Amino acid sequence: MSRSLAQGYDTPRSHSTSRNLPHAHGTQGAYTGRRRSPSGRSTQQLGIGYRGGPLSTGAAGALAAGDRAPDGRLPGGSRLFDVFRGPHFTLLAVGTDAELPPGLPGIVQVHRTGPYEPYGKGLFLVRPDGYVGWAGEDATGLVDHLDQVTG
Repeated sequence: MSRSLAQGYDTPRSHSTSRNLPHAHGTQGAYTGRRRSPSGRSTQQLGIGYRGGPLSTGAAGALAAGDRAPDGRLPGGSRLFDVFRGPHFTLLAVGTDAELPPGLPGIVQVHRTGPYEPYGKGLFLVRPDGYVGWAGEDATGLVDHLDQVTG
């Protein structure tokens, strides 16, 4: 991981930590029997996002960079989360035949799929942590973003 990528995680993760720390205390109480167990989005990390962070650029369809990449079933039965799993970035082309730049680095795996409502239409670069790092209706700015985050 490049130094700029590691530093870029600092600010958005610190913000999310301070926002979610009260929930962590409630969860700890649930395990020790002092509090009722919390439930919902706050304990499932579904509300955590990094929109506007230094590693988040662009928007397309229903998502903006910094959003958690939604899961879904693909034709053939596999799941998007299975496609994302691993130390690579995934460039997901959803409902589009947009031209991709030649010579993408080997750390980027490309996957095309038909329309899927949680994404809308566009290109989505999913980071190894499962969040959208870059999004666009075409590939403009994708290579610059990859250069920034991979150093």
